Amino acid sequence: MIRKAAPEKSLRITRSDGLTSLSVELYAKAEQKTQVVVQHQKLANAQRAKEMKTFWKEALLAMEQI
Repeated sequence: MIRKAAPEKSLRITRSDGLTSLSVELYAKAEQKTQVVVQHQKLANAQRAKEMKTFWKEALLAMEQI
């Protein structure tokens, strides 16, 4: 669920699990390029944080191909 959105700037999201949240920041870098920064918050432990770091890295790399 998106809790807050600033068009072309940021999103604050509560994940469907209801336990964790995301902060997504968007930064225009050049024409047709945007930097995306994801912070996944309220994760249960360091192992889960490591898993989600890998997940988001892969997801953002996949977005580069679009």
